[in-house]
Amino acid sequence: MSDENIFEFAFTVDWLSATFDEYGGQKFARKIGYLGWASDVKGVPPRGYNTAVELETGALIAWHTEDRRQGVHVKLSGSTLRWYLTKGVDWHTMMKWVKECHGRTSRVDLAIDIKKGGLKLEHCNKKNLLPYIGKGRTPRVLPVGTQEEGWTVYVGSRTSQKCLRVYDKAKEQKNFGDDYIRIELECKEEIAHAVGFEFPSMDKSACVAMAQTLIRQHAGFNHPAYIAAMSSKTVELSIPQGKAKDTVGWLVSVAAPSLAKQMEKYPNEDILGEFMNALRRELSERGFRLE
Repeated sequence: MSDENIFEFAFTVDWLSATFDEYGGQKFARKIGYLGWASDVKGVPPRGYNTAVELETGALIAWHTEDRRQGVHVKLSGSTLRWYLTKGVDWHTMMKWVKECHGRTSRVDLAIDIKKGGLKLEHCNKKNLLPYIGKGRTPRVLPVGTQEEGWTVYVGSRTSQKCLRVYDKAKEQKNFGDDYIRIELECKEEIAHAVGFEFPSMDKSACVAMAQTLIRQHAGFNHPAYIAAMSSKTVELSIPQGKAKDTVGWLVSVAAPSLAKQMEKYPNEDILGEFMNALRRELSERGFRLE
């Protein structure tokens, strides 16, 4: 398979985390739909923070109520970025907002998808690894899984500034008949800072080219589809694949556990009763009645 035209390529940013000072963090939080600034914990705070809120969108906003020097940390997963895209805000706009609010990007995942490329687990082994062109030692290659059930090949360490994952996205989504592979570079620390600084001032095609360069410098495999994906100028822009984070899912996975936690914390207060009364009021305003 050597004709690049039969391959289908797509690019997206599949994760975005950034840290802001207090003012910038609150400004960015408003942009993504958080207008309050509650004091009670509604999400799981990352290390270094004691308060967090998870929005319906899936965005996690964390801060420290005692130490403001910690600033505000925001985490936007792939499903969260996909949610905002349905509202007209793509990853490029989101990264512009981060920069406008003087945020410092701490993690960004750059993903290139290959469809109909014929790339398999057997092609992504140490034997087929292209000569390393980055700095330091050649990253180690760790394959996990099987061709039949689904697989991932890790190149490098999760603790380093760059770690590459090549995996069977189709089987992850239970689509066993599709040929759909994702090449995903997780960037952290100085690499993430650089991406967060450069992407907002570049057009999207230049962002794709920069992503391809970063991946090539980290690792590559001697397979036509992989090589083409890292050099093609015809990579389309896509949204992160998979199921969108829906409101019902958020209610079940976040709101319900939070309500239960508050009821456990304050057993002498009628928290469920207050919740039900508020729900009845909201439904009544919408013409519904809860029996």
